[in-house]
Order: sequence, then C-alpha cells, then structure tokens
Amino acid sequence: MSLEKTMINFDYTPVRNPVRKKKGTYCGYFPSTKMNRMIGYESTLELDAICLFEADPLVQAYCEQPKQVTYTRHQRSHTNTVDFVTLRDGVEEFFEVKPFQRFENKETEATYEAIAEVYREQRLIYKLFTEFEIRQEPLLPNSKELLRYVRVPVTEDHKVIARDYLAPGHEVTIKVLSSYLPMPIVYALIWAGYLIIDHSKKLTPASFVSLSTAVEG
Repeated sequence: MSLEKTMINFDYTPVRNPVRKKKGTYCGYFPSTKMNRMIGYESTLELDAICLFEADPLVQAYCEQPKQVTYTRHQRSHTNTVDFVTLRDGVEEFFEVKPFQRFENKETEATYEAIAEVYREQRLIYKLFTEFEIRQEPLLPNSKELLRYVRVPVTEDHKVIARDYLAPGHEVTIKVLSSYLPMPIVYALIWAGYLIIDHSKKLTPASFVSLSTAVEG
C-alpha cells in the first residue's frame, strides 16, 4: 500500500534568493531529498526548521521565501517575504522563522502582527516559528538522525517484511525489528512515514516502532 497522498496545487517557488543580511550571519543551501532541489536558508534557525520539514512524513512539500505581502505601519506601506510555506497533511501553513528575542521588542511585535493580519485577511495560516518550537528536544535531534537515512534504498520487499512482522496495533523495538531488516532500512522506513515512533522520546535502538495507520488501513 502506498503512503503517497494526492498532492493539491502547490506551485510555490522562491521569490528571492538567500541574502546574507549582515556580517557573521549564516546562509546557504540544503540538499532536499523531499523537494529534489537545493533549499535556501538565511540562518541556522531556518536550517533547523528545514530539518523538521524534511523529516516530517506529513509534510508533503515546502518552499522557502515563497510569498511577499504588503502591510501598513505608521501610515506607510512595507513589504515582507515570509520564510517558508509547507503543505502538511493537505493544509498550507506559512512560517516566519525568527529568534524569540526579536519579538520582545514592542515595535517588532507590532510589525509582525500587522503582517499576520494580512494573512488572516487572505484566509491563510501564518505562524511565528521560534527556537522554542523548532529546537525542541528530542524532536529536532530525532529529525536530524533520521535525515542520515534519506538516501537508503527501500524496496517493496522491505515493506512487506515490516508489514508481515508488525501486526496492526503491534509495536516492537528498532533493535528487535533489525533482526529481520537491516538497521538502516528500519530508520529509512521511519523517515518515509511507513513506520512511526514516539517523537516525544529520544530515538534509539530501544525505541518502539509500529506501522503507520495508512499502512494498517
């Protein structure tokens, strides 16, 4: 059974390239397996957000710098380019990725509230994504660990073995399942969303895995 979902129209492309905003800032490109292209980022926080999007099996697609809007502050018009848009489980969400400290400034907070109002008027979901959401333990380390296995080739035979061993609702540890499948294959199946884990706990060989409900169905 395929885990692929019907892709709704998602035709975003970056409206601009990454910009090194000041000396010492960190920007570059991430080789996305999910999007099959290089994804630009302008900070280490954005890079960590990309790791979450890349490793989340419910995120069907994502794009950096996808949309520019015009908002008003102090009777003047300004433009803002949002950091990311994701298509997660069929729902589009726009993310502004910024350090929490920035929003402690009242003027900056008011600016992003004005931007958020534009998205609300367009009936779009707009969220502030700070280090408190992005760098959660153990979700981010788990995501980075799974990204090590994105290029491990998984065959239908591997899926059949996992499905035959894991009855619906049944769970075993990664270590036990690796007696039937190579350990890298088990991790690759988790990354693909074929197997699921509890992301509130650190990912180790002792972690329990079970079949995705999409597979069970």
